[in-house]
Amino acid sequence: MRIVCISDTHGRHARLEVPPCDLPIHAGDATRRGRLEELRSALAWMSRRFRRMAYNRERGPEIAAHWAAIPEGLDLLLTHGPPRGVGDRAILGVNAGCDDLLARVHLVRPRVHVFGHIHEAAGEYRLPGLPTRFYNVASSRLLGWTRAPVVLELPPSC
Repeated sequence: MRIVCISDTHGRHARLEVPPCDLPIHAGDATRRGRLEELRSALAWMSRRFRRMAYNRERGPEIAAHWAAIPEGLDLLLTHGPPRGVGDRAILGVNAGCDDLLARVHLVRPRVHVFGHIHEAAGEYRLPGLPTRFYNVASSRLLGWTRAPVVLELPPSC
C-alpha cells in the first residue's frame, strides 16, 4: 500500500505536489489562523484527496481517555501531535510531545505512527526496543517554504 503523508500545511496546500497513492493522509493544521475562508480553501483542495483531520484535546485525563481507545495490533496510527521525545523537539529546545501518547504507543506498538505539529522536527524516528517507525510529516517550513509529502510503502502485515 502506497501512503502519502502531509501535515501542517497552514494554507500552503497548493504549493504541494501530491503523488498518486492508495491512501492520502493529512495529519492536521490545514489553515493558518482557522478562519472560515482558509478552511474552505483547504477543504476544497482536499475534497478529492483527503477526508478527515485530527481534533485537539487537553493534555492529562481528557487526552489520555482518547489514547486509551487506540487498539493493539495497528498497522498505522495517525495523530496530529507527536509522542514525547519522538519528532517533538521544538525550536526553543523543548520536547513538546505528549507523555500519555508515548505510553500508549509503547503498549500498542503500531507498525507506523504518522504525525506532524512540530514543523522543525520533521523526519523519520525510531525508539530502542520498539518496532514502530515514527514519521513527523510536517509540511510547512520556516520562511514559508514547504517540504515534499512523505511517501510510505507499507507491505501487508503477516
